[in-house]
Amino acid sequence: MVLKKNNLIIDNKVDIAELFNKHFVELVSGLQPVSETIYGKDFARHPSIKSVYKLNSHIHRHFSFISQTQVQQLILDVNVRTSCGNDMMLPRLVKQSASVIAKPITSILNC
Repeated sequence: MVLKKNNLIIDNKVDIAELFNKHFVELVSGLQPVSETIYGKDFARHPSIKSVYKLNSHIHRHFSFISQTQVQQLILDVNVRTSCGNDMMLPRLVKQSASVIAKPITSILNC
């Protein structure tokens, strides 16, 4: 990484890190602390959250909860002839444990 500041080339990693650190410390020094009382429940009034909503206003944001039955059916539909994923769990094992793992997976998805 190479930076140019005041027509000087800076390529020393330590100097670059210190410049970035100084920049971000100065940037946030005048900001008020983040809290729900200022930005509302779930920080809905926070400028960054408002910006995300504004930029993505064209996207339909309707979410609904998924049922344990739906999750269990999706697990039962797993193709046992596929190979393991990164977790190294056999698809057959996942499918056979559907009745046990559907409830916690449903809770995670609905959170």
